[in-house]
Amino acid sequence: MPQPYLLRKFHRSTFRSKLVLTYVLIIVVPVISAMFISGMQLYKQTNSDYEEILKQLDSRTHVSINDFFTNQARYSFFYLTNFKLSAILEKSKRATEKVYIDDANYMHTSMEQLVLINGNIAMISALAPNGSVYGSKPEKAIEIVKTVEEIGPSRLQNNHFVVHISEDANAKERTNHRISIVRYLSDLNVNNAQEGYAKVDIYDKAVENMLGGISNDGLKLGTMILSGDTMVYTSDGTLSHLSPEQSQQFTSRVSNHTAGNYQIMRMNWNGQPYLISSTINTVTGWTVIHYIPVAQITDTFLSNTLNYVFISILALIAALALAFFFHRYFIHPILKLSGSMKIVDSEHLAHTVIQSNR
Repeated sequence: MPQPYLLRKFHRSTFRSKLVLTYVLIIVVPVISAMFISGMQLYKQTNSDYEEILKQLDSRTHVSINDFFTNQARYSFFYLTNFKLSAILEKSKRATEKVYIDDANYMHTSMEQLVLINGNIAMISALAPNGSVYGSKPEKAIEIVKTVEEIGPSRLQNNHFVVHISEDANAKERTNHRISIVRYLSDLNVNNAQEGYAKVDIYDKAVENMLGGISNDGLKLGTMILSGDTMVYTSDGTLSHLSPEQSQQFTSRVSNHTAGNYQIMRMNWNGQPYLISSTINTVTGWTVIHYIPVAQITDTFLSNTLNYVFISILALIAALALAFFFHRYFIHPILKLSGSMKIVDSEHLAHTVIQSNR
């Protein structure tokens, strides 16, 4: 069976060449193998580190969202600050027009004071069990009826409060407060199967400031908050211009899990691969998404391995230099001796003296 060309060439080479090649292979192969294995482990570790960063950022985001809305929801208990406010809301029957105007003015003044001391709140309104509507902005207070219909009374009765985004497609253009906290007034007297509700409207900018304050340590991390298919917040302005089809495509791939469960995946988006974490917030029901380009992970990996590769190259150079030194130190005298023996073999004895101090 014919031998491969390289193997035949190796067998025909001199002893010196075989020795040098063997020594080089003994040094080079382990170093390159160590570089490859360490590189794979380092890449896995880098990827794991970024997954942990996404997880920590996700945790901070949920804490911020929960604390923010829990604190703002306390203003739906505005009537507990004043006995007269409670008395107005607890009336079982609608008042006469004159009495209603007096009650509405008193409620408006009290609600407006709360709005003024909290820069995050745009408006407070209430739907009393007797059907009367009150608000810090009387001309817009009636919107609470539509909001309750959109959410559904059963859902409101089964939650401490519900964070709601208006289903009106033009709401964001018409107003700067699409987000509302709505609470079922279970603590008031409910008569004749009538129900009361309180609504606290939050400025969009307040939510953006709250989410924008979550630190990402200077990394190229992005955040996206979705309520169903509605974009609530994005740290990348370009994502806020997603078409409904693009938004649906994205959410269908990242939100197929239950509230509180953490999900991490890789996904191509607009031709670029991303590492994405996705969870559903238990308070708002929003899908919280954090993402980072895979290119960022690769760049960090290459940056971290640069020093290791540089040291490995220096080690290879040192090994080759050592091989050359051994060749000069051990092989060269042997070659001189071999040459002299050939001279003796040819009977030229006049030039057989070998000068060596070893």
